[in-house]
Amino acid sequence: MKRVCTNVVFMLFLGLGLSANLIAQQPIKRVLLEQYTGAWCGWCVDGSFVMDELIKEFPDQVIGVKVHAGDDMEIKKVFDSLKSMVPFYPSGSVDRMVFPGEATVGTGRDKWREYVLKQMTKGSDIDIKVVNVSYDKATRIMKADVEATFVKSMSGDLRLNLMVIEDDVTGTGQGYDQSNYLSGNASFKGHPYYDKPSVIKGYNHRSVVRAYPAGVWGIKNSIPAITSTGEKYTASFTYTVPEEFNAGNILLIGAVQKHGVNANAREILNAHQVGLMKSPAVLETVVADKFQTANPDGNSNSSISIKNNNATPVQVSYEIDEAASIIPQGWKASVSKAQDNIEPGASSNISVTLNSNDVPGFAKVIVNAVVSGENVFTKSVKAKVYALSPSIKHVVYGAHPRMNALYMQDLEVMRPKSTAMIPMDADVLAGYPPQTFDMAIISVDNENAGMIANNSEFLNSIGTMLQNGKKVFIASEQELSSIIKSNNEPMKTLLDQTLGISVKSGSPVKRFDQDKNSGDILMAYPIQIKGQAGDYIGRDINVTLNEYFEDPTLTPFTRFTDVFSIKQGSSAMPVFTYDAEPSDIGAIRWENGSSRLVIFGFGLDGLSNQNKKSQIMSRTYNWLLLGASSVNEQNEASNRVVPNPASDMAFVEFNTESSMPVTISVMDALGRTMTSFIKSDISAGKQSAVISTGQFPIGQYQVKIDGASKQSIMIPLVIIR
Repeated sequence: MKRVCTNVVFMLFLGLGLSANLIAQQPIKRVLLEQYTGAWCGWCVDGSFVMDELIKEFPDQVIGVKVHAGDDMEIKKVFDSLKSMVPFYPSGSVDRMVFPGEATVGTGRDKWREYVLKQMTKGSDIDIKVVNVSYDKATRIMKADVEATFVKSMSGDLRLNLMVIEDDVTGTGQGYDQSNYLSGNASFKGHPYYDKPSVIKGYNHRSVVRAYPAGVWGIKNSIPAITSTGEKYTASFTYTVPEEFNAGNILLIGAVQKHGVNANAREILNAHQVGLMKSPAVLETVVADKFQTANPDGNSNSSISIKNNNATPVQVSYEIDEAASIIPQGWKASVSKAQDNIEPGASSNISVTLNSNDVPGFAKVIVNAVVSGENVFTKSVKAKVYALSPSIKHVVYGAHPRMNALYMQDLEVMRPKSTAMIPMDADVLAGYPPQTFDMAIISVDNENAGMIANNSEFLNSIGTMLQNGKKVFIASEQELSSIIKSNNEPMKTLLDQTLGISVKSGSPVKRFDQDKNSGDILMAYPIQIKGQAGDYIGRDINVTLNEYFEDPTLTPFTRFTDVFSIKQGSSAMPVFTYDAEPSDIGAIRWENGSSRLVIFGFGLDGLSNQNKKSQIMSRTYNWLLLGASSVNEQNEASNRVVPNPASDMAFVEFNTESSMPVTISVMDALGRTMTSFIKSDISAGKQSAVISTGQFPIGQYQVKIDGASKQSIMIPLVIIR
């Protein structure tokens, strides 16, 4: 696997530090994330955390604001205009776009990052700026102009607008005290709000929407119906800042937005943010080659350089975000200095040191830089450093720590010090794509559905692995359904033509009931999982998912199941079936030379029997790593089919313990008997029989011998032409 040197410089642009050449070619696309929230909303603190993390990660490309409802920060006219876009709390809109699969612009916080990245990738053909900002302290009147320059002609009802935001809003009473449902909630242990009280008094409400001086939907006719390339259009705004607002904490956001007939057709095309009396911090942070090899013999060092592009001095404090970082036990991460003062135009340089202490693993180290100053808004930005030990050959991708650990533990026993868990986000995948490893284990739980299906590069990397003799294990509840419904034609072709599998009508199957109003889970239904007789993985396995759990408050369960179908002629083999229905396939395995793949259409989180979990995963990894002949406990060397693969005819050789007749059957991948005959001329010892295979389609089969021993003998047979 390709590695990079240990002494490196990282590259990441924070603040407004993009090159002049890039700005000249294409305007910076800034995404407006509007969170719909309220002080009464106990889950909204997690929405605030998600928003803050996105702003830290993309400080010059994500602008976050909060539209309050039901508390003392609600603006009734604003809420009345936007409420049709709010499906639940907390929710949020990303550029007020309606994304595929969504009913309105408001979406769950689990989707914000995905949609923000989509909007950032789109770019913008409009350069927007808030300029000519003035404020009269005596009259509290502020003025500002919003300018939009079009780099290409556009048409339609486009409008300029301005939002007035107040940061760090505090108050007393229920209208300001923030409810916190994460307080002491075991599911959120390690979250910044876990240790905070259930009601946070004196809470600092960030980026609160205070006013739209020209209305929520912008100024009509501020932009002509057809714009000219290179033309600049300007709208002027005036607003009196109320006495109860802190003018020093006021931010202004200029936007250019579409105006459709209904609220779901009013996309924000671009935005720009400035301060009324002080400015957002402007930094240029350079970090290059952020993917390291963990040096087993010593420290791995990386440097981060931060340049102050503000007109006034700033102070920067540095710390490693232990809660957000992934640092293996035994590893140590540190920064070379805790803080620095940076004069205008000057730079601060720090070193990030990682010591793995010769413990194999993967590390994601997040360095938080908090920028403050008398004339700038306090701003947090972050840089990321990654490191992977050279001994890692197998990786577990996923977003569910418990599920990841479940799939990793048995592999770690078989291949110690060679397996690591890696988060499946775009940044990590750029440095550690699946094809760089010998085996990829991909775990997708219900909360992260679409994690594979929506990532074309990741899917293509899986295809590359299967072309190059590598191993893949996928456990998910509905990813194949999502892939088949997606626009990823290469992966659909891989499933259809290479693997010869699909999903049955009605897949995925919902395995729980939910309250329509509250969303609470009312009931999880048992799912019988039965292994295929004689299969290397599934033999003698008969278990039930969603059956029993000791702690009902922390019940993990399988929510959906994908149901597979295997096409005639496919070399895929069924491993498990559902609910005593032989045609409802729940897992398959496939091999071509040394390439092997296993897909579970369910998650093992719903299996309470730990021994059975381990047995299933041990067999799966044995088959993936060693192949069929090494793990077939029943198939001794004397029991075989030759030639194998076969074309028109094959010989089956087997040992029998008596002179009683035996029944020889050939079954297809679905377990259907294709042919069966009795061999009565038998004596104890080695025997053989001829099987005519010319009438069978190409594909994988099982030769079953009954009567030769106490258990049926199962021998795999592949037919080719």
